[in-house]
Amino acid sequence: MIYIYGLVDGEGNLFYVGKTQNPRQRLNAHRCKYGKSISIYIIEEVTQQDWEEKERYWIEELRDRGYKLLNILPGGDSPPDCTGRILSDATKEKISKAHIGQRHSDATKQKLSRLAKQRCRMPAYREKMRKNARQYWAVLSHREEASERQKKHCQDPEVIRRLRDATTRLWQDPVYRESLCEIHRKRCQDPAVLEQMSMISKRQWEDPEYRAKTTAAHIGKVPSEDTRRKMSEAHKDQRPTAEAIEASRVAIREKWDTDKEYYNKMSSLMTERWRDPEFRAKMKEINGTAHAKSYPAFIHKETGEIIPAGMNLKDMCQRRGLGYSGMYLVSRGKRKSNHGWMLLGER
Repeated sequence: MIYIYGLVDGEGNLFYVGKTQNPRQRLNAHRCKYGKSISIYIIEEVTQQDWEEKERYWIEELRDRGYKLLNILPGGDSPPDCTGRILSDATKEKISKAHIGQRHSDATKQKLSRLAKQRCRMPAYREKMRKNARQYWAVLSHREEASERQKKHCQDPEVIRRLRDATTRLWQDPVYRESLCEIHRKRCQDPAVLEQMSMISKRQWEDPEYRAKTTAAHIGKVPSEDTRRKMSEAHKDQRPTAEAIEASRVAIREKWDTDKEYYNKMSSLMTERWRDPEFRAKMKEINGTAHAKSYPAFIHKETGEIIPAGMNLKDMCQRRGLGYSGMYLVSRGKRKSNHGWMLLGER
């Protein structure tokens, strides 16, 4: 049996409405807070199924009658409506002082942990928390405030060390690694999740500061042999087929020809990259190696000097001050000599 009760102060004023299964025990608990002058009386006896509705009814009814109740909740199992509620500095200071030096015992910690785990196993509770979280994070100011707090928090070297150590300990557990990988694999099979991740990645890479920071973080990093082997095995079944590669090339060419905005964006990006001297030197080195022409051994018919065979005819001509086109014709047997240089076997 559930009792809907009211608390009355020493002057006979009703100031609180609640529910209990043990009125005497509940009264003793209230006296610790409001003093021993208060008394309790039973408003109604209800069943386990309808006590929430009855409690809400009596709180609303008594307030309509003019009673100034101290109840924060509207009754039942309802969360308090704290929207826009701002605590004063005096209240904050009072709460802070009340909690200074307080420590839960090990038994209390275990009890709280057990109760929290029991709540988290309840589908209704999990759905309720997910709904509240979605409503909270839907507000842009909440996300920005949380981001700023996280940035300041992660600038502390001690915090960084603790997080790194905790992550290392977690990843040393094979069960934890496998469970996390399984969750990630299931999420990546959802097209909506993939589309959301793609949009987030695109927004991040549109930020020049983010691109520069990410690039600087990877400069000089070389994956170990074990890491490369794992990456190769993980992507072994994900390599695109020749048909997929050709289809991708066709799609890119069509987008380049039809999408003017994409064309201008890529053109400006490539122009900006080619203005970088380091990038130009790197591309020159790559292109020189990729398009290098091998050459046979040459000999000068007057001095007898020999140029051994090599892999980059253009580089050799630049180093020796020779004309590339003439030496190329000699190397292919289309010209007998070029400034005295001829093939070694034809002298």
